[in-house]
Amino acid sequence: MLAGARSAVGDLASPAMSAPLGPYTPVVRAGDWIIVSGQLGMADGALVDGGVAAQTAQAVVNLKARLAEMDATLADVAKTLCFLTDMGTFADLRHPAIFRRVFGKHLDLCTSLLNDLLGLDGDRAITGLSYLAHIEPATPPRPLEIAPPRAPKRAPVELGCRDASGTTYLIELLSHPSPSLLERAMYRAGRALVAELDRAGEYGLLRNVVLVTICDFEIWPDQEQASKRAPRVPMLSRFRMTELDSGAEGPSIVELVFVELPKLGGRLPSSAAEMWAWLLATATEHESIPEIAGGPFRKAFELAAEAALTAPERAAYQKAIEEAREAAQAVADAELRGRREGMAAGRHEGVVQGKRDGLTEGEVKGRREALRDVLLRWIERRGLSPSPQERARIEGETNVERLAWWADRAVSARKMADVFSDE
Repeated sequence: MLAGARSAVGDLASPAMSAPLGPYTPVVRAGDWIIVSGQLGMADGALVDGGVAAQTAQAVVNLKARLAEMDATLADVAKTLCFLTDMGTFADLRHPAIFRRVFGKHLDLCTSLLNDLLGLDGDRAITGLSYLAHIEPATPPRPLEIAPPRAPKRAPVELGCRDASGTTYLIELLSHPSPSLLERAMYRAGRALVAELDRAGEYGLLRNVVLVTICDFEIWPDQEQASKRAPRVPMLSRFRMTELDSGAEGPSIVELVFVELPKLGGRLPSSAAEMWAWLLATATEHESIPEIAGGPFRKAFELAAEAALTAPERAAYQKAIEEAREAAQAVADAELRGRREGMAAGRHEGVVQGKRDGLTEGEVKGRREALRDVLLRWIERRGLSPSPQERARIEGETNVERLAWWADRAVSARKMADVFSDE
């Protein structure tokens, strides 16, 4: 049926708009309902330029015009269904840039995410949230008599915010394991606490700091915990100070929260916190917004469509993820080799203590070799040319923490001096 005809169930679109692409009715009224056919991001018979965001905006303009023909507006819409030509059009919310576009520009979504992950509701819910433009200490921390362990100066925090009570929230995304992950989480939270002290001016005015680390890997795999006869760590875990014997709550000035996305598995979410984990982990797998995604979750899906990466950006992101996984696998493989060598050395000694000592030494040796290999890989990928002296320095270094520090520096180094700087 061409636009401008009449249907037995209602009035069709007027010929003011261009005819539909096929023999179907663009909009009809059926009782109290108005049904609008699918609208494309087209103007003057062609898709508009600007990618999925511009085409989505144009499709909404077209939808608004169709509704106007029936004396309705967007405020009357009860349900929409969105189809995408590319499953990759829903941006990967685990990508730092995409995460910031969605949660770093919409305080309501960021508030919902934090409230659900931290289990805060009612009088305890976060209110008055605002973004922080600067989360580093305003002044350098005072020197200590014993130098702290070396760690990167810039922590990979994606978002920083503060609520009406003064509590600071930091959110970071990690795509692969890294050496001393837990220690570095404490370091990042500690730096934020130093910044809070600079702001408050005295200890009595300090407010809490909460670091939320969202991981696309498992920190405490269930099987590994079982082998150590240790408690299973849930997908969403929260750590604060407690008294060891009684379990009494200690100061809550610093709280570490970890979300291990793979632990959700293939099951559907059963809580708001699991819903966020499911959305973060599976957004790119959906062709349309799932029915179970309502409220803030639906808005996050819609923004994920608008914030989708271009094809070159997606390719670069996937390449970076693969390189990170290769590096992590290299560390794991080398550690496994080290463990086997250590066990062999222990058996050769023929005593239990020899086995234990050999196992420990093998683990350290394996990690050292793996970090050295990762460091040299990044130096090569950055197009750097180490001098014979610099290469000998790397090959001869035995301190695991220093090798890890150099590897971190190499990721963004422009010259070899950057790798060894700030030692």
